[in-house]
Amino acid sequence: LMIYIAFFIKISIYLFYIWLPKAHVETSVYGSIVLAEILLKMGGGGYGLIRLLESYYKIRMKYGYLIFRIGIIGRIIVRILCIVQIDIKSMVAYFSIVHMNLILCRLMTFFKVGVIERYVMIISHGIYSSGIFYMINLYYERSGRRLLFLNKGLEIIILIRILNWNVGILILICFLRGAYSLYLFSYVYHGKNIMKIRFVILI
Repeated sequence: LMIYIAFFIKISIYLFYIWLPKAHVETSVYGSIVLAEILLKMGGGGYGLIRLLESYYKIRMKYGYLIFRIGIIGRIIVRILCIVQIDIKSMVAYFSIVHMNLILCRLMTFFKVGVIERYVMIISHGIYSSGIFYMINLYYERSGRRLLFLNKGLEIIILIRILNWNVGILILICFLRGAYSLYLFSYVYHGKNIMKIRFVILI
């Protein structure tokens, strides 16, 4: 169990997360990128915890529900702490803790979907969290401030980018939904064989 606690401190699970926001705030942007991507997620933190859980299966079965509850409660409490943050880097560090608690909950599930999903979540979170820290550094270089209430103009730019992104995603989702609906319609009314014939014709 002490080995688990060592990994929980490294990936900054709830109750062991005090060092991470301070480390992100005090380090440079490249230090934050290395810390977020390599040390916490893809390196020794997330991947090491996965290998540890696969090795000690009995401990995982014994303490799995307790660790799962700590992850759920930690996500809720740390999200509340995100609301009161005024430093952008500190806020992103707290969001990183929230996501690592989610990954911990996925690690404690015993389903095959959870096994696949934990690798996807660790890799994707390692990539986009380092990207977020790089974007924060770009904003800091232009404005000279990291405080949220002094960077109010960024909110409008970010909202416009989110709106553009959502418009593009909706177009893509409607197209994919339409293709899936046509497949489902043809499968229901004509059966499996007609779909094979149409697929061969399309190729």
